[in-house]
Amino acid sequence: MCGIAGVLLKPGCEVEQLPLLKMAEILRHRGPDHTQTVKRKHFGCAHTRLSIVDLSPAGNQPFVNDRYVLVYNGEIYNHLALREKLRVQPHEFRGTSDTATLFSSLIHLGVERTLELIRGMFAFAFYDCVEEILYLCRDRFGIKPLVWKSGANGLYWASEAKALEAVTFLEPDPIKALHSLASIADHSAEYTAFKDVWQVPPGNYLVCKAGCEPVMREYYNLPSQVSQAEYKELDRASSRDVRERFLSLFQRSVKSMLMSDAPMGAFVSGGVDSSLVAAAVGNGFTDFQLFTANVVGRFSEYADARLLADHIGRELHQSRFEPQQMIEDWARCTYHYEAPIITHTNSIPFASVARVAKRSLSTISWACLPKDLNGKDTAAAPGKHTIFCRRNKGMSII
Repeated sequence: MCGIAGVLLKPGCEVEQLPLLKMAEILRHRGPDHTQTVKRKHFGCAHTRLSIVDLSPAGNQPFVNDRYVLVYNGEIYNHLALREKLRVQPHEFRGTSDTATLFSSLIHLGVERTLELIRGMFAFAFYDCVEEILYLCRDRFGIKPLVWKSGANGLYWASEAKALEAVTFLEPDPIKALHSLASIADHSAEYTAFKDVWQVPPGNYLVCKAGCEPVMREYYNLPSQVSQAEYKELDRASSRDVRERFLSLFQRSVKSMLMSDAPMGAFVSGGVDSSLVAAAVGNGFTDFQLFTANVVGRFSEYADARLLADHIGRELHQSRFEPQQMIEDWARCTYHYEAPIITHTNSIPFASVARVAKRSLSTISWACLPKDLNGKDTAAAPGKHTIFCRRNKGMSII
């Protein structure tokens, strides 16, 4: 969906433009619609945009004023409700994007309060040019990627580890690579396969003042959300009541995420979960299409996906995935995955589906449903529910 990257060097060091441009170039596959960089003394950042909400230039990033800088990847599903609550004049918002709402909220409410209020999938970097403090924030479940490395000259960060190579030494960690064969890398919320490169864990944000060591802070913890009282209440409720409550929550969740200024569609597997998500979209989107991987052989689920498409009256596009393609595409998918593909081998046929979608719809941009709790983009974990939007320029395969 978008690419973000940047550096915060120690005071006295000057950020150079060329490395920022190189970082952006490496991340261009994440955001082909617009690229821009910003420098402020020893701080610099880059953004590659995949336009989804507010397709005008007003939605281009970075967002900058005389004190703050924001680069952001993701979607804030409740941004319209949050915009109404912010006590600021309408002219203070630059356009109608969720980025504009996020920027205003960070300025007026602060980072901690904003993280409490926003609902969505996101990774963003927010810099205070006066205090010279950088905040690297990741959503509650780690759906959007965000990696960082601290060195002698400062802090480096990006949506993907490969972008760090433009500004610092990037070296695979042989021990982590070995343990990756047991899925420690592609199943981890914190580790990467590279030396001294870490993920910002889900539900955490990193704070770094220029010239100081970064500090990680947790703002959300899933187990702490479990309510014993609610559990007991549901345990006493009838099966019908539980079903009705679940259906209400499920429908509200899906519809809240259908946030786009472009037509939408879904990747479906033929399984129960993705079928329910596609069916819950309803008839409000006339151009809503379905895409599936037909992994050829006895375990193909194409017939189930076809049944879903016929049932809800949507066009279905298939990607035929022959057995030999697993070997042919493995290296390319590993490049994007940045770790040995052990846990989510279905990311390989998933990439094939994305190529079919690109040919069918001309171009695609991602928009959606958070499912992967292991610190990976939803798009990197096929079989999860991905909603995407048709765009006019490019596409991002993660």
